[in-house]
Amino acid sequence: SDAESGANALDLYFTMGRVEERALLELVQRPVEDLPPESALITMVLVEFLHFDIVSSETASGLRPRYDSLLSFGPIELSDAVLEHVAKGSVRLELQAFTSS
Repeated sequence: SDAESGANALDLYFTMGRVEERALLELVQRPVEDLPPESALITMVLVEFLHFDIVSSETASGLRPRYDSLLSFGPIELSDAVLEHVAKGSVRLELQAFTSS
């Protein structure tokens, strides 16, 4: 997008996600019977890009979370180094998951 100063910005819009139940089972160190209910699962997405501060989505619950978050990085001066960084798939996404119980 265009920032107010006329510089460029990278905008990422997170709408809905899907958390695989099997992935959750691999992360926890307890029997399936001891897992909290799906409604207790809370997630958020952390995003890193270039030298900007890490930004996070809204928190959402369940295995099909709805984030509805617009995350922006900018202003960005488009130099050869920035374009090379973008071309290498250099946006880092991390899913944080926790329970509300």
